[in-house]
Order: sequence, then C-alpha cells, then structure tokens
Amino acid sequence: CCAVAPGPELLGALNALARNSRGFAVMIESGGAVDWAAHDHQKGRLVEEQLAHHEAVQAVYDWIRVNDPDFRETLLIVTSDHETGNLRVRDRGPGVLPEIVFGSKDHTNHLVPLYAIGAGSELFREQVVGRDPVRGDYIDNTAIYRVIRKAVR
Repeated sequence: CCAVAPGPELLGALNALARNSRGFAVMIESGGAVDWAAHDHQKGRLVEEQLAHHEAVQAVYDWIRVNDPDFRETLLIVTSDHETGNLRVRDRGPGVLPEIVFGSKDHTNHLVPLYAIGAGSELFREQVVGRDPVRGDYIDNTAIYRVIRKAVR
C-alpha cells in the first residue's frame, strides 16, 4: 500500500482509519529501500533502512497498545516478502563491531522471520508446513492471506 516513515503521517493514517466502525486493515511498507541497499551491498543504507523499519513497527505497536491494549481486536503481523543479498553477520568478539558479509546481489530462498501478536495470531500454528533445524517451524507465505481471512471473520 504505502511506504511510510514513522511520524505524524503514520499515526494520522492509523487514527483516520480507526474511525471506521467496521474496523480496518492496513499494510505498511517500512524501510522500503532495504531491498535496493541489499542488492547494491550498501551496508550503511541497509542499517538505516532496518532502523526505520524498527521505528515504524514500534510506532504501530505503541498505537495499538493505546487503542486496543489487550490486542483483543487487533492482529499485528511483521514480516518480509523475501531476503536479498544472503547477508551474514560475523561476530568479531566483545567490543568490536560485527562484520557484515554479503553472499549475493540477488533475492534468495532463505526463510524470513514472521512475528504475529493479537487476535488470530494463534492461527499461524495451523499453517506450519515444515521445520528448519536452525530457525524452527515455518509456513508458506501464502498462508498469511489465509490467516488474515480467518481472523477478520
């Protein structure tokens, strides 16, 4: 839908959408240039985009906590559409910034995190299609749509 920085525009949009008595659904793309930064191996820009993403998620979470403190009527999902760059972070010891290493300039088939909290988040358990030995249970990305459809009923 829209690339939004975490600021008054984001909160204004949420407040305007919240006026609908039937509820609302919104998809917010934050850190929108993270894909480009990973394609081009721009480490600094990648960090900036990840920070912008974190700030946007925090702003939405804080807004929900004010408007639906127990998440009884809200489902918050945070994920990515894909991974780019085969990014790896290498620990270089205490007190030393980690090393960022890229293994590709393309999209990969790596699993991406999915976080969900609130009304209907338990429905993701029904969508598990496999288990990765490192990252744990995973779903197919098309399951997100199925969970949202069930959650809004």
